[in-house]
Amino acid sequence: MRGKAFHNRIAEEAKMILSSHGWQVYTEHRYRKNGITTYLDLFAVKGDKSIACEVETTIRHAVDNALKAQSAGVVLWIIVPTRTLRRQIERKLESPDVTENRQPIKTILLSQLNTELNLL
Repeated sequence: MRGKAFHNRIAEEAKMILSSHGWQVYTEHRYRKNGITTYLDLFAVKGDKSIACEVETTIRHAVDNALKAQSAGVVLWIIVPTRTLRRQIERKLESPDVTENRQPIKTILLSQLNTELNLL
């Protein structure tokens, strides 16, 4: 993984959770669709479903990653370590630049990942 230790630890934990639910998980996955190429922290596939996951430990790249996912037309789950960061990112994602032609985006705590996967 390209991130720092904290980021990478969250990504590895998320990968283990996804895998335990039967998802095939790819790290630092090159994703190409609609003429757009982006790199995703995690890309999970199960049957005909797929989820792009970005781990964010700061607000710095959240909007950029959301816009890339929107351009590529991929469902995005942003995994964060704290409720405070989740709220900050959710507020940023309310921007018209991100919400226009929007694919689904979830901002979730790592501790919520099991629950979210059970809802699929």
